[in-house]
Amino acid sequence: MTTNDLTTNDRTPPIGAARWLHLSADGCPAPASADLPALADELAEALRHPDPELRDGAPYVVLRTWIERDVIDRALRARLGAVMAARFDDPEIQARAFAPLVLDMIVARGDFDPAWLAAFRRWYPAETDLRDHDPRLGWLHAVAHGADLLGAFGSHPDVEPGAMLALAAERLVAPTGTSSPSRRTTGSRRASPAP
Repeated sequence: MTTNDLTTNDRTPPIGAARWLHLSADGCPAPASADLPALADELAEALRHPDPELRDGAPYVVLRTWIERDVIDRALRARLGAVMAARFDDPEIQARAFAPLVLDMIVARGDFDPAWLAAFRRWYPAETDLRDHDPRLGWLHAVAHGADLLGAFGSHPDVEPGAMLALAAERLVAPTGTSSPSRRTTGSRRASPAP
């Protein structure tokens, strides 16, 4: 299985932006069940796309709605979850940053796979691209999207909440390459260290 789609072949599904805009404007009606796996492949690909209007627009709304309405059933959510967990190792920041949003939708429905949590635990404190916005890629918010998933995992009955608090603390103290306002100096006087 590739990280780009849910199918077992290496062909990336084309993304029909007009279809997703139409479906979103039409209230996200359920497709024929035979079409759903291919449409889920396409949605998964759209949510890693570098075009922010495609990634953060109608495909996101349709996927969220179909997951909430159980149009995408448990088995397909499990496949989608595995793809999103693999995206934590993707070289593209938009793919990594949007993976937790999709996993959050899935975990909030009650689904859980320990492999998803393991992948998230490796990625979240280690992510170094902390930009909120990129002029070409649009909104990214890796840390904020990760915090949403952290909350979903922390609320899931199969996850120890204390472990999620520890992971949050690990993310908070991870080196970022920027100085914190409380540690900057002003004038000739240094900020006093925390007690």
